[in-house]
Amino acid sequence: MWNGKDEGGSKRVTGVILSVGNTRRAMTDSTMRPARARRVASAALASVVAALLILANPVMADDALIAPGDGVVTGFSGTKVEADVPVDVHPLDQTFIDLDGAAAQIFDLNVLGTTARGQLSDVASKLQIKARDSGQVFGVTLDDGEGSSGVPNAYLAATSMFGLHIVKPRGDGKLDRLLTGEAGAEWMPGQFGMGPVGTPGSIWKVDGRSGAVSLFANIAQDSRDNGGPGLGNITFDVGSRQFFVSDLETGLIHRLARDGKLIDTFDHGTTGRESQGLDAVADDASRRMSTESASFNSEDPATWGYADERRRVFGLAVRKQRLYYGLAEGPSVWSVGLNSDGGFADDARIELDIKDSPPGTNVTDIVFDDAGRMILSQRGGAIGSYDYTAFATAQTAQVLRYTWDAKDGRWRDEADEYAIGLAPEHRASDGGIALNYGYDKFGNANRGACRQTLWTTGTNLRGGDDVVRVSTGGAKVVQGLQGNYLGSVLPENAPPYQSWFTDYDNRFDDPDASGHIGDIAIFAPCEPQAEQPPPSEATYVPPLYLPPLDDPGLVIDKKCYPGAIGGKIRCTISVRNVSDDFASEDIKIIDVTKTMFGPGAGALLPIVDVSVPMPGIACAATPTPDFWCTIPAPLLPGGDIIAIDVWIDTLDLALAGNAGFRNCAVLKHPDGFGKACAEGGTDIIVEKLGPGVCLPGGTCKFGLSISNVGLMPYNGDALLADAMFIGGDVPVLPVTAVNPPIACSLGNTTQLPFTCVTHLALAPGEQHIHWVDVTMPAPGGYWAENCFGALDPALIAPGPLPPALVGGGGGDNPSCVWVWVPAPMAAQKSDPITRISTPIPPPRARCEDGRALRSDGTCPCPRGSDWNARTWQCEYETPRCHDFKRLRDDGSCCPRGTVYDDKRNRCFVPPQRCPDKRRERNDGTCCPFGTQVTANGRRCAPIDRDCPSDTKWNFTLQQCVPLRPLCGPGESYNWRSRKCERIVVDVCRYPMRRDARTGLCIPVDVQCPTGQRYDAYDRRCETIDTGGKCPDGSPRLSGGGCRCPLNRPWNSATGQCGRPGTLTPPGGVSDKVCPRGQRRVGRVCVPDRVDPQGGGSRPVICGPGERRVGRDCVPIIKPDIKIKPERIRPPKIDRLPTKPPRVRDFDKPKFGGPNRNPNNLRIQKLDRGPKIRLPDENRRRGGSGGGNFGPKINPGNFIKQFN
Repeated sequence: MWNGKDEGGSKRVTGVILSVGNTRRAMTDSTMRPARARRVASAALASVVAALLILANPVMADDALIAPGDGVVTGFSGTKVEADVPVDVHPLDQTFIDLDGAAAQIFDLNVLGTTARGQLSDVASKLQIKARDSGQVFGVTLDDGEGSSGVPNAYLAATSMFGLHIVKPRGDGKLDRLLTGEAGAEWMPGQFGMGPVGTPGSIWKVDGRSGAVSLFANIAQDSRDNGGPGLGNITFDVGSRQFFVSDLETGLIHRLARDGKLIDTFDHGTTGRESQGLDAVADDASRRMSTESASFNSEDPATWGYADERRRVFGLAVRKQRLYYGLAEGPSVWSVGLNSDGGFADDARIELDIKDSPPGTNVTDIVFDDAGRMILSQRGGAIGSYDYTAFATAQTAQVLRYTWDAKDGRWRDEADEYAIGLAPEHRASDGGIALNYGYDKFGNANRGACRQTLWTTGTNLRGGDDVVRVSTGGAKVVQGLQGNYLGSVLPENAPPYQSWFTDYDNRFDDPDASGHIGDIAIFAPCEPQAEQPPPSEATYVPPLYLPPLDDPGLVIDKKCYPGAIGGKIRCTISVRNVSDDFASEDIKIIDVTKTMFGPGAGALLPIVDVSVPMPGIACAATPTPDFWCTIPAPLLPGGDIIAIDVWIDTLDLALAGNAGFRNCAVLKHPDGFGKACAEGGTDIIVEKLGPGVCLPGGTCKFGLSISNVGLMPYNGDALLADAMFIGGDVPVLPVTAVNPPIACSLGNTTQLPFTCVTHLALAPGEQHIHWVDVTMPAPGGYWAENCFGALDPALIAPGPLPPALVGGGGGDNPSCVWVWVPAPMAAQKSDPITRISTPIPPPRARCEDGRALRSDGTCPCPRGSDWNARTWQCEYETPRCHDFKRLRDDGSCCPRGTVYDDKRNRCFVPPQRCPDKRRERNDGTCCPFGTQVTANGRRCAPIDRDCPSDTKWNFTLQQCVPLRPLCGPGESYNWRSRKCERIVVDVCRYPMRRDARTGLCIPVDVQCPTGQRYDAYDRRCETIDTGGKCPDGSPRLSGGGCRCPLNRPWNSATGQCGRPGTLTPPGGVSDKVCPRGQRRVGRVCVPDRVDPQGGGSRPVICGPGERRVGRDCVPIIKPDIKIKPERIRPPKIDRLPTKPPRVRDFDKPKFGGPNRNPNNLRIQKLDRGPKIRLPDENRRRGGSGGGNFGPKINPGNFIKQFN
């Protein structure tokens, strides 16, 4: 199983072995420091392995799009709002699938940046398959490549897992979005591919070299296309070279040939159930759905025509001539045998029932590891979402691992569970799993560790409770992938901080989304080291894979201070040396800042200023987006920390309609790899609150919520701006009241739009809400958007908005809310005061927007609204919060990062306590890894690493771990006995095999003739010399010479092995390794005479009794006569100078107490160079934008209204 999906076979790899001289030297040089020797040896070994893999796969050319270690991931392509939405139409009614959004992507998962620390890894996307080419897809698999190319192709299956969306064409060529089916309704563009060829049963092929997308097959039953539920998953059997795909409409499993032609089907509802004595459940054609049927509702999956759960199949996997499939009933896992021709056998059986699964969950993906254990992934129940927010029930899907019990002949009932997502439930799976290579401690794929990492698709993967650790690891809202080692099951990895996370679309902007990611398949070809027995054999023990230890000597940290968007925000980079010695070389830090939200999401932001704590630290000239700093190694001794401050200017970011940034510092050093991130401009969250409906000419109450969701207090000025947008116009509306009042130092709040400069003092978790009463303009019949933002005072000049300006708002900052202002009904004549009377439903055949009436005479309403019989309109209510911890009494959500206190009726940041008591400060925060809190609880100090002689301290595990010594040639380290042992070759590693005659490991393609044997040292066949013996018992060569030990060349003149370090004579062995301090010149060793000042790379090393003169070493000549140097006494000083230049009196000694300066001498102040002027205090403080924002308005235009 090399593609993360199937177990039917594997690809054999052939290649050659390379000899790297410095590899052997790094492992035998006893004078090298052990830690450095291990690093050099590991690096050299990695180079050999990489070269082997490159040469062993000559077919993987540069034009291969899908390479080893790459993953193909499916997901929802996103939405796009139609331009020029009328004022009487809600933007959601004109929001359609984004045809240019990514329905699937190919990610390079070979380089993750660091070891598994729970951080966000930025992986490269090699290709995006757009929704206009394939529609929405879920299931994905890879084949084994066509012919001898070795480059696999990807196959994508159409799906309804991201909702079923329908539209109806209008006469002007545009589309109207529909909630329920009606005559003339059709699929929304981008739902199932473009043109007539795309159907809900389509399978799309992605070429592994060019990335071209083409239709592979259309799954139909009885010449009738799939009605809408689409397909489940798809898998490729390497052994029989055929495909299996599940059908969610009929419940059938279709078997396809390599060219996409249908061969036959398997019906679990009849054949499978009857084989176990259960009643047959046939396909019910009456369940078929239609977009033109009034019973179809895009928000009700029960109307989507899914097959009966007793016959509905989803996840698929092949292993040992059996097809395993997940069944909705239970849910459970069944299997059916495969005949020699690949057809279905008549032996279906139930494998296991999954206990305690919430209703509606499905087993959507199945894989097997090398030990024969079954790993399956669930997906929450399907949800229809008119606003495209939720497609699956959140935090209910598990990833489970089952083990075969050979004694009982069945799968064990107790399953191991993987923690997916940092949220306490750890059940954030979206249904896709696959296996990939293991990784080294730097986050690079180790292709020698086959199938050791489990990758899972999921939603809100980094929304954990530990705010400190979550914020330093990258963005909090991550919809994408989680990678963790295969052995990291509960309870060891909960929360799963020993994991990697990567985002699907790099947007990080929708914490309420769920089910937006689909399936994953990974191309990870591996050659098994030995023939593995089937899981039924109890004697088989899977090999123990030990993940690399995370023992950094350098640790990097990052934090950003609260600030108002539009101003300069300060962030701090901290580098701590947690070792006992100086760093092995200078420390270079790379700092990158990217926009988080808005139209420019992902764009780089420049660092505009920097402040270093001491001279000698070199940094890039600012402003620059490519910022770096270099810290000389002598400036950071063991246990010390260096903090560098940088400033990010968010003015251009805000003017372009964006909000928030993510600032990441990357450390790549031999003593530690690390990446630390922090979000800026997101601590001060604004949220606009409003009713669903406002009456024209009446007073409408809106709320302005300002919260500090960060971990540090905020105290500074901020500019509050509020405006109402109606059809692109910005009307001037009277404000009748503001409660509690806002104290404005500049500007006023008497009318909309308004700007007001006020002082904000917000403790962590504190929230202020001001209620604004606004008179809505008459007549009604329009949608209005009210937007509110908290910005930096330097961004916009205070004052009222000129009425002549028009534009829009929106974005994450400001926060916006939509309200419906209905047209008034006719006033009653007997009432002298004009008011809206109770309407009588008019006798009409259709609604005002053209949609058909329901059977009860009412109109269908969009999601989030309900029919009001009094006003004869669809009224939007306050959106219901799906997070119970943030749920207010009125149904709305508290800002992100806060929870709701129902006793005090307020939102607050929950107290964050460090889970490790040894690292817990007085304020509850954590000291960095590798340190512990001091006795007073205020300072972090390096951990006492007094470990036994055969162990070392591990900063991640916080304990002493066995120290692996540097073993000699022919030895390997035994982790069980904790010592070096001679290598007993029992199994030859690929590409070697055991020679039956000699018992040696030789390449698989080498067959030595009779009378010869394979010489592993020379890598060739040599004649077996039976006469004569070599000195020291060394083997005899075919040329008559003897193979001498390392560093002892054979001297053909004397017929003996020379002494270590002697020069190689003519005709001697040519693979001489020079002693330390010498280098190779041709066939001899000469002293190293390279001076770094002369352009070389190594220093001059002189031998004993020599000294350096220029670039040469000369003998040291000792003088015969010893000359005693004359002692020079310093001149006597009677008194100190009376008025030295630039002095200060220290009346009280401040450094070290009175004993440090007992005579109270006058100390001259040193000139430390020019001072760096920091930005104005008020410009480094302020608020940020947050909250929800409407899909129509451009935030850049909102800000321009105030210029």
